[in-house]
Amino acid sequence: MLIMVGADESEAGRHALRWALGIGTRAGARIEAVRSWTYTPTLLRQLASHEAMDRHTASELREMVAEEAGAANEVRKTVLRGPAHYALLALIHRRRPFFVVVGRRGDERITPRVMGSVSRRLVAAAPCPLVVVSSDDVPTRPDAFDEPVILVGYDGSAHAERALEWSTELAAETGGRLLVARILGFAAMDAAVNLHDEAERELADLAFRVTDKGVRCDGVVAWGDPRQELERIADEHQADLLVIGPRGEGALTKIVLGTVASYLTEHADRPVAIVPPATEEP
Repeated sequence: MLIMVGADESEAGRHALRWALGIGTRAGARIEAVRSWTYTPTLLRQLASHEAMDRHTASELREMVAEEAGAANEVRKTVLRGPAHYALLALIHRRRPFFVVVGRRGDERITPRVMGSVSRRLVAAAPCPLVVVSSDDVPTRPDAFDEPVILVGYDGSAHAERALEWSTELAAETGGRLLVARILGFAAMDAAVNLHDEAERELADLAFRVTDKGVRCDGVVAWGDPRQELERIADEHQADLLVIGPRGEGALTKIVLGTVASYLTEHADRPVAIVPPATEEP
């Protein structure tokens, strides 16, 4: 398993690296820390060569990784040239990692928890799952990921099935457990009981499928706005990761779930994974 992390010089990049190291240690995964550079007006005035910029960026990246993983780490360090989202996306297509980790940055004096442009563009374009890490709740030690709790938002769509499949594989690799949440929209009272019972049966079937693969799985049914309810359930169960598809297709949620991924990646106080539809191998 390969985990790629965008480790730029910001605190958001450091938080992303720290989270990737923690979950990667638990999974026994290979970690690749990536940083890109591009010329700024200051650098142009200094006329720094491409080679000098490569060396400078590599030195800074090695220093950050050593601070977070120790001097004798086995993290692969990769320096790229060009705008971060283009350079990282091209590398993702070549490497095909299991997932990519990026930090979420923003000036809380203006607006709290806003994704940077790199994170936002990768959410829309990355061919593999993307984990957006908040600075609010990043464990500082690898052992903090002992039996991670992975919360999956499920609505019965093909996107949700893919998110569940990916989450099951991650839980199996990390010794974690799944919590699958089915959020129901508001309905007429005479239909509410039937909808709730149907959702509970659906989750029981899902739990059987997941448990059969050696992963502990529980389900929870809730009513309301999926954005607020998934945040509430994640807080209640102290989830280490919240996993969703890019959008929903269920009859009850097709209007609301289109905004869930965007909202949670920008507002949730824990890492959020966006799992794109499966793509065929070239």
